[in-house]
Amino acid sequence: MADSISREQFAQLFAQNHRRVFRFVRTLVPNRADAEDVFQEASVVLWRESDKFRPGTDFAPWALAIAFNQVRSYRHRMRRNRLMFNEVLVAELAAEENRLAEDLDSRSEALEKCLAKLAPRDVELVTAYYESNVTAKDVSQRLGRPINTVYKALQRIRRGLYQCIERRLAIDARS
Repeated sequence: MADSISREQFAQLFAQNHRRVFRFVRTLVPNRADAEDVFQEASVVLWRESDKFRPGTDFAPWALAIAFNQVRSYRHRMRRNRLMFNEVLVAELAAEENRLAEDLDSRSEALEKCLAKLAPRDVELVTAYYESNVTAKDVSQRLGRPINTVYKALQRIRRGLYQCIERRLAIDARS
């Protein structure tokens, strides 16, 4: 079929959007374990229905609609649970998550550009602290820097990144 998508193309689109789909599900399903289950169910449906996605259209809304249906199915199965959100609230949360996802995507893009501007020493510090999921004390020992220096450098870097992101977003908003 001329307007179907290859498995490889579909896998690339899914890889680019899977975090957004999970965030969407997580917004609507309060329990993380349940949200992970619903996300897995949605992922299976997305893969199974991949031949229905049309190249040239926006993948995210299509994937989010399928995820929303999986959330509704989950809610139907769990309807006896008194702690479930009502349908109106779920729909409002879904709409709000879509709005916030666009902002988050813009911020993530700006963060990547701002991180690219950091000095190599600052990149090393940020990478050691945030990607390794360790304490500042561990980082200070690994890098051979005093703990206070690590704290101050992280604070300076965070402030600089925040300012850089805000500037980029303001520029993007004007254009």
